Amino acid sequence: MKIILKMLVFSAIPVVIGIISSIAEKENNKELVKNVNNEHIIIKSPKVYRWVGFLDIIFFALCLCCMGFFPNKSVNIWTISGFSIFLLLGCAIVFQTVSWRIDVFKGKNYFNYRTFFFRKYVISFEDCIDYKIHPKASSLELKVLCAKNKTKKFYIDTQAINFDSFLETLRCHKVKNISK
Repeated sequence: MKIILKMLVFSAIPVVIGIISSIAEKENNKELVKNVNNEHIIIKSPKVYRWVGFLDIIFFALCLCCMGFFPNKSVNIWTISGFSIFLLLGCAIVFQTVSWRIDVFKGKNYFNYRTFFFRKYVISFEDCIDYKIHPKASSLELKVLCAKNKTKKFYIDTQAINFDSFLETLRCHKVKNISK
């Protein structure tokens, strides 16, 4: 019986990931249709990521509360630390979905990139050296030439809303793809 339960848990993980990816893809398709004729396109994290973060926060906060109200021998500093780390991870996921975004303006030779910590970069397409798509990590790595001839790497989630529009904009501005 225990082996069947373990198999069900491990087989449920890809199903949940598939459902999350499907919801993100549907949201992306809706936004893509809306932004076909817009002059300003916003690339941002899917809303489903925010919900995953909220569920993470709720679950691990409840676990910590239950451990406080109903202590037993399994409660120790390591358990509390582990649950707290996962709680903070959920907070980081929610914060990332709120803070991170890219603003692309059609007809302009630049885009605005806002990081996790609300730091803003105005990046010219001429300063973009190349990009590489990492399929296993589900991300795009964009290499940009910054001040004093230093390069900086920016990472963009391939599941982000309007990612395809951003990728097409990179291609239109002849930024080199080194994925191949």
